[in-house]
Amino acid sequence: MIGEVKDLDKIVVIDCQVAGISGDMFLGSLLDLGADVNKVIGAIKTVEELMTCKNVKVDIRDVTRKGIRARKVDVQADEWPEVTGAKLINTIESCMEKLGVSQNARKFALNTATTLLEAEAKLHGKDFNNVHLHELGQADALAEIIGSAVALEDLGLFKAKVYSTPVAVGGGVFKFSHGKLQVPLQSL
Repeated sequence: MIGEVKDLDKIVVIDCQVAGISGDMFLGSLLDLGADVNKVIGAIKTVEELMTCKNVKVDIRDVTRKGIRARKVDVQADEWPEVTGAKLINTIESCMEKLGVSQNARKFALNTATTLLEAEAKLHGKDFNNVHLHELGQADALAEIIGSAVALEDLGLFKAKVYSTPVAVGGGVFKFSHGKLQVPLQSL
């Protein structure tokens, strides 16, 4: 029998086995599922005031990679301040409060940031609150966390069952702010 699907009947599968996962990929997929683009952009723009940065720009467009179309989200800002773990958490809390999102959206955003911060702190052997952030401290990382929380809420997916495949991490080396590192050969 075909009928209206209730929120509790929603199932989300996040397939990370082919291309991995990143914040912009996750947010782009939520926009492709129908999250309100204007709500997400508005949520991301709250960072501008709270981080005392200028000209937060959100570029959302369709891209094609190896014949597959996807939604691409790029966020940039001028005069982005240095961010510590404590500043990141405080900014997310302030954004969530200002946006008036649900407790689920707030919890998602804070849990996401905390998980990433704990990994960064452990990697550097530093205190969680005072660790100097590199990629996680950039405008796009904060925007992706806040934008994803708002998009998930807009789609009603905090009531859905969510499944994820293991992340494909591949092999080889990659270059980032700490130089070149080898990619682990196993899924996490």
